[in-house]
This record gives sequence, C-alpha cells and structure tokens, in this order.
Amino acid sequence: MTHIHNIPCEECSSLFHSRTLGTDDLQLACVAAGNSWLRPTVKVIVDSGATRHMFPDREWFVDVDPRVSGVVELGNKSYKLGISGLGTTRLDCLGRVLWVPQLSMALLSVSQLADDGFDTTLDKTGVSITSRVSGEVVLRGPRRGNLYHIDRDYI
Repeated sequence: MTHIHNIPCEECSSLFHSRTLGTDDLQLACVAAGNSWLRPTVKVIVDSGATRHMFPDREWFVDVDPRVSGVVELGNKSYKLGISGLGTTRLDCLGRVLWVPQLSMALLSVSQLADDGFDTTLDKTGVSITSRVSGEVVLRGPRRGNLYHIDRDYI
C-alpha cells in the first residue's frame, strides 16, 4: 500500500490524515473518512500509439494550465475528445500530461516516456518502465489480454 500525505480530504479538507492507494479498485481512499478520491473504474494503460500522456481525472494532477486546449483524436481519428488543460501529476515520472476528462482510462505514451528518459519494456507477461538515470523501475504492471496495465501499487 502506498500512503500519500498532505492531500486535502474530499470530505473534510483536512491535511492531517493520509490517503491509501488500494490494490483492488484503483482508488485513493481517505483513511479517516473512507471517501473515494479517484473513480474506482479508472485504469492506467501503457499505449504505444498514444502521442501524449492523458489522464481523465483532475485529482491526479498537482497543477493544470487550463489555457492548453484542443482535441485529441482516438483510434482511426473518427473519435475526438476535448483537452481541458496540461499539467503535472502526483507521479514524479509523469510530467506534461493532458487532462482529457472524457477518457474512460488514463493513457501513458511510450514515446513520451522515451523522450523523458524512461525505457519501456513490454513482454508477454507485462510492462516495466525504468529510469535511464537511476536504473530504477518506476512503474510496472501486468498484461491483460492485449493491454498493458500499470500495477496499482505503483500509482
């Protein structure tokens, strides 16, 4: 379990208790109040076709510049979603992330990770993302079907 401190509680706005990352439902739960921080259905997928990192929930961000806008085109470019901003996330390894509220899952761009100094290894069982600077695995997860998920313990 990962504990994240100094994030205001959604219920009481207190900074004096932590939220705990659950391993079964991808949500940060307010330990004191038991409130959901992230939608329980949000998945984080490593996507070799994504040109940028994209997250649907504002709560994942430390800051967002709402002046960044536009649309992202998904799949065969027939499906377009609005961009509500660009920001940095609570995950140190993920900067310059698009905020796309209509996404049903968070997408990590393999090419953006490479540009930012991370190596992504995909195999038949899963994915690992390693810092070229430290050699440390910063994100890891299983392959489910044809999708590579980030393990909830890393988020």
